[in-house]
Amino acid sequence: VTRGLLSAGTHAFVRCYGEKFLRCTWDAFDFGFAGGHPLLANGAMVLMAGEIELDAQGRLTRWLNKSGLYMPPRWALGQSGLPFSYAWLFVSSAEVDAMEGGRRTGLVEEGALIRLDFVARTTAAQARRESASDSEPLTTVPEAPAPAPA
Repeated sequence: VTRGLLSAGTHAFVRCYGEKFLRCTWDAFDFGFAGGHPLLANGAMVLMAGEIELDAQGRLTRWLNKSGLYMPPRWALGQSGLPFSYAWLFVSSAEVDAMEGGRRTGLVEEGALIRLDFVARTTAAQARRESASDSEPLTTVPEAPAPAPA
């Protein structure tokens, strides 16, 4: 097997069980349109699938959790082994509707690509709204009493 640098652009990737590396396509695609995940997996158990984008020096510029076949859940993002600071998410139109200001900020269609930090901000804002609208106050678990002096 010959190893080399991938060309600049977007490449499909899969991370398979028991492997500490990503399997990537040699051909580059436009971001959001990379394919070939089943061929990369070749029947192996897939932990994460998506796309990585590299600059001309081979450095990661962003990555995406989009795969037409595997569709890994969001909680599995960490299984990619890629840094969250470069993560983008593939979102459905229902998810866009649920996001604060999603329609106003241009996330209009199913398949929108957004940065992970946008999701974190909108999810936190939604949680604040929901907790403010609850009619019952939040309760906490009481602390255990201090032990009596001996």
